[in-house]
Amino acid sequence: MRWTAIARGCAAIAAALVFLSSCVVVEEPGPVRRGPAPGFCTREYQPVCGQRGDTRRTFSNACVANQSGFRVAHRGECRRGGGSQPPQACTLEFRPVCAQRGNTQRTFSNSCMADASGFRVLHRGECRSGGGSQPQVCTREYRPVCARQGGQLRTFGNSCEADAAGWRVIRPGRC
Repeated sequence: MRWTAIARGCAAIAAALVFLSSCVVVEEPGPVRRGPAPGFCTREYQPVCGQRGDTRRTFSNACVANQSGFRVAHRGECRRGGGSQPPQACTLEFRPVCAQRGNTQRTFSNSCMADASGFRVLHRGECRSGGGSQPQVCTREYRPVCARQGGQLRTFGNSCEADAAGWRVIRPGRC
């Protein structure tokens, strides 16, 4: 009788193992997403010439071009005549310059970026008036400065905010 109980126990264990081994987990693949998530691009510098209709524009990489609604026409910067030059590597250093190509003035984050886009640097700092200047983006870092415009003095949260408003920084700290 004892062997019968052991045999029944072994049979129950065997049946449980057969039942458990027949369980299958099926993993359904989700949608395949290539590249970065929508709205997010890397900051790598691999310039491409993007085109939308008759408009051609140089972008830092293909993702940025696509996010801006442009298709990639070719690798490298856009040049007059449709050719391209080997890409120029620039740092992401922020030392704004005002540059010009033809009748177009534009602010670049540094002189290398201006040169890489085929612009001639006019002066250090933002382009101020006329000629397609771009708005300056400043951080909210609090490092107060005293700035002057004409005969007026005013305190700004940081030097970037003073520059963006067209004031000249005269010293660090509050006025």
